[in-house]
Amino acid sequence: MGDRQVLNKAQRIVTVLSEFNPLSFAFRYPIDIKGEPSIDLTVRLINVRHFEEQIDDVAVLLEGIDIYLSVLADMKNEFLRTEC
Repeated sequence: MGDRQVLNKAQRIVTVLSEFNPLSFAFRYPIDIKGEPSIDLTVRLINVRHFEEQIDDVAVLLEGIDIYLSVLADMKNEFLRTEC
């Protein structure tokens, strides 16, 4: 899967998660700030295996971005140390 496809997939996943859990309370807290259940109680089943399959490519992309940013930070720090 190409980077553009993975980015599109990531956008779709974030959109679905945002619709389901706009304030990121579900699965972290039993109730929201209004005292209501943090998850829609009509949701009875979450297919974790399917979610894993969908998020796997995105996770690989994010790990790659994390490594890239870490290398850039290391290079910057090395440059700043040798500049003095």
